[in-house]
Amino acid sequence: MVITLKVHFSELQATLPNVCEQLISETNTFLTSRGFETLNKEREEMIRSQIKGISSPDHALYKLLRK
Repeated sequence: MVITLKVHFSELQATLPNVCEQLISETNTFLTSRGFETLNKEREEMIRSQIKGISSPDHALYKLLRK
């Protein structure tokens, strides 16, 4: 089971950049459809940083999932 978890978390690291881009894209589509401005570059980077941070062993969510 430990091996499965390690594979899962390595897959998580590889998947998170795509999750970021999909989230940003869908958020911008939603905002535009409601007449709002899209996310600026600073907010996009903040989202990327927060999502990618989940794969860090120091992140609280990472620790919770590893238990």
